[in-house]
Amino acid sequence: MHFQFKRVLSMCLIGGVLLSSVSCGKKKSKKELVKEDDPYFTPSYVELTVDPMPGNKIEYSCINTSKIIGNNVVIGYLVVYDFPDELIDQYVTDWDQPSQEYIDFIEKYYKTGFAIFDQEGTLVTDIELAYNCEPIAVAEGKDGEVIFMVNNYKAGECKATYVMNTYSAEGIQTGSLTLPDSFDDYPQTFYQAENGNYIIVCDEAIYVYSQEAKFVGKSDIENSLNLMAQNGELYQFIYEVSGNEEITVYMREFDSKTGKFKDEKKMEHLFTNLIAGGDGNFYNVDGNGISKVDLETGSEEAFFNWNATDVNYSSYDEESFHVFSEDKIAFTCSEWETDKETGDVQPHNYFVTLTRAEKNPHAGKAYIEMGTIGMPSSDLQDYIIRYNNEEDGKARIRVHDYFVDEITGTHDLGLQTDLSNRVYMDMINGEGPDILVNFAGYSQFNSDEVLVDLNKYVDGKNGLNRDEYFDNVLTAYENKDKLFQIPVCFDIRGLMGNKEMIGERSGWTYSEFNQIIGELPGDVQVFEDTEYKDLLYSLLTGAMRSFIDYDKKEVFFDGDEFKQLLEIVKKYGLEYVPSYEEYENPFNTNTCAPIEPFNPVDPTELMQDDNLALMVTYIYSITQYAEISRSLGNKEIFIGMPSPDGTGVCASASLTLAISAFSQNKDESWDFIRRLFDEDSQYLYTNSYMSIPLNRKAFDRVNQDAIDERERELKENQEFAAEYGMLLHGDINPITEQDVQGYKELVESVSTIESYDPALLDIILEESAAYFADQKSVDDVCAIIQNRTQTIVNER
Repeated sequence: MHFQFKRVLSMCLIGGVLLSSVSCGKKKSKKELVKEDDPYFTPSYVELTVDPMPGNKIEYSCINTSKIIGNNVVIGYLVVYDFPDELIDQYVTDWDQPSQEYIDFIEKYYKTGFAIFDQEGTLVTDIELAYNCEPIAVAEGKDGEVIFMVNNYKAGECKATYVMNTYSAEGIQTGSLTLPDSFDDYPQTFYQAENGNYIIVCDEAIYVYSQEAKFVGKSDIENSLNLMAQNGELYQFIYEVSGNEEITVYMREFDSKTGKFKDEKKMEHLFTNLIAGGDGNFYNVDGNGISKVDLETGSEEAFFNWNATDVNYSSYDEESFHVFSEDKIAFTCSEWETDKETGDVQPHNYFVTLTRAEKNPHAGKAYIEMGTIGMPSSDLQDYIIRYNNEEDGKARIRVHDYFVDEITGTHDLGLQTDLSNRVYMDMINGEGPDILVNFAGYSQFNSDEVLVDLNKYVDGKNGLNRDEYFDNVLTAYENKDKLFQIPVCFDIRGLMGNKEMIGERSGWTYSEFNQIIGELPGDVQVFEDTEYKDLLYSLLTGAMRSFIDYDKKEVFFDGDEFKQLLEIVKKYGLEYVPSYEEYENPFNTNTCAPIEPFNPVDPTELMQDDNLALMVTYIYSITQYAEISRSLGNKEIFIGMPSPDGTGVCASASLTLAISAFSQNKDESWDFIRRLFDEDSQYLYTNSYMSIPLNRKAFDRVNQDAIDERERELKENQEFAAEYGMLLHGDINPITEQDVQGYKELVESVSTIESYDPALLDIILEESAAYFADQKSVDDVCAIIQNRTQTIVNER
């Protein structure tokens, strides 16, 4: 179940990391090896296949609900079979008055229903529904039965009725209940309470009906995403965020006898992702594992660690999660496969069982610790699994998500400080990660005291041939000729402008920027409407490394260049820019003044009309590059943010890795990292992250895929327009060789990277506000920033 809290927490990942004040540390005393008695759960995958018409080609299929009930796996499904195109035109009809021919067509090619499997994946029973029915949800009955909810649409009446059918574990129907016609809401899910009452959950209300379909009660809710059931009883978890961004959680129980909520109770602990375990307990699932939760005390007890098995835990279905015992856990999950020729995506659905092994089969391998802030991506998890299960493998990756350790109820830069302190202290105490994932933007880690210079591995025996890669990007990631963090894939960030307005250039200093922009006509807007703090953030993160020397412990925020940066932000930024949501309110929530009618204008259109000089842009694919560059009729130019040294566009990493200087597994860690840079791996991760590969051959393959995809879309446009008089994919153009060459040249022009220092950035954003508000002079503000940031750097 995905709570709003997850979205709130994800915001804090955009910040940086602050180092603790320790100048030396200790190596790990020795390598830690996997022991026979280390817990390990053997994974077992059984594919759940529903094919009501074997031998016919399946065009599309999906599982829309799943649950483990007793020893069975129960799913709701939709299967669409391939059919001749002319049939859909022949049988297009009024849905409210369907002909028998149309009904026959739907029932032949569209199959929907519920299926019950045993744990070996054998189909126990398939309950196919009529053409006008839709599976809504599945629930466990109070006596262990399987109950299906079905939407039965009544043709001609524009109304649906909802039926709950009860089946035994053997697939035999034992009962049926239809909600009364007076029920006119749209159910999302349902439960049966221990007293037999049915709890129907809709988007904004919860209804209770008796076993005889008599109305019992109703409670209004704001949303249904924070509800969970256990043993037939329903609980709601409410997350409140205060003005200082502190998060508080409340829990209240739903009374199935009255249809009303009981009094709410404040939770003493902050849980990120509570789920019901199917065994009468609640569990909290995070990036490190699963813990059992006591709702009365708010305490957690460690139950299972993801490192104790080899499964991809990014795609499991939380609603199906089921704990059979301390030795057996199960859930369903889906994996997606894309047809390279047609672009069609088909799911493969699995029942996954994790069973405790008597002995750890990986005993004797060395542990390589991987530190992350947030869960590893799905493809990275798949690679870790493959690496950990190599027959001749000598090491095993063990992932630790530090984000989980420091959840304190706030999501500001202070949390990032806590996170980095934990990572760094673990490293210097010889207990930290060997490999750090996605720390590239956190410039404070980039020193010999903390990380290994990877250039010696890149240029070593098991290294990389720099001619096969965009070596300029590797150079951009260097800090004083040392490569502490290596990018697997990246985006390009910078400014796009009209070359006829700003001239041919790749970058500019602050003085050059002021001179060129100062010569523009007075009615030309320089940047899109952007608040001071956001504009400062954009401009500064592309030049942060120019203002800090970590080796000498010096900062340079009181010089002329930083003052020029603040002056640029004040001149071209705005104090306040209403959000899209605020425009829905007739009054400004900050000033209560009426808001002018909102007519958003695409900044690209402003640039086309020569009314906008610059637009902040991210480039991550040839398709996107071609569309953006063509929008200005080949008058576009991509240029770096203004900076002290006039560097060009910068790389913004999607995935980077680094090796700890304290590690006893440096060579093994590089072996793991090195494999991410072969052509096939680079191609895979580029598609996974929707970004740009470092490998040139992978870059060409990705571009060719995009060209082929665009050609397929153009062909479909042509066919669709001939038949229906409209474009299926909109007004699109082919990707040309000129586009490919321009895109390649842009990648080759990368000369710097995005970088952060959250503690310093927090100070800069805080103190600069007084200058933007005309409360202090630029000299006074810079002096304060210089003193405060220098103090922090000195203490490191």
